[in-house]
Amino acid sequence: MLIVAALLVSAGVTAAVTIIPGPPAVVTSNVTIDAPEAPGAPGLVHLDATVYLPARTPAPAVLVAHGFGGSKNSVAPLASALARR
Repeated sequence: MLIVAALLVSAGVTAAVTIIPGPPAVVTSNVTIDAPEAPGAPGLVHLDATVYLPARTPAPAVLVAHGFGGSKNSVAPLASALARR
C-alpha cells in the first residue's frame, strides 16, 4: 500500500530514501509539498510528508493523518505496518 502522511495537492520533491528493515521491504521517501496558504492566496505553505512504498505495487493509497499535537513521526509505526500488509 502507498501510505502518504499529507494530502498531496501538488508535486512533492523527494529529499531522502530509506529502506525499513523486516519483511516485506518498505521504502520511504521524505517529500515537501507546496500548497496554497488559502484558496486564491498567492503565498505557499510547505508541507513535510513521508511516502511509504510497499515491496509490491501497484497498491492502494492510504492517507494517515496525525491530528493536532502529533507529527508524521507519531504515525510512522502505523504507516510502516500498513505498507507491509
